[in-house]
Amino acid sequence: MNCSKATNDALSEDSRLVIQQAMFTAEEAIERHLKNTKMIELVRKRRDGMASE
Repeated sequence: MNCSKATNDALSEDSRLVIQQAMFTAEEAIERHLKNTKMIELVRKRRDGMASE
């Protein structure tokens, strides 16, 4: 590939930004999953608690 240094630098910056955005998106998805898991656990505990009463 015959690209100038400026073109390579721009492509590298674009790639870095894409990777950074993907990492933020992944972190948000993990946080949502953990919150959802915690809510499911709370609902199960309440349900199990009601069933034993």
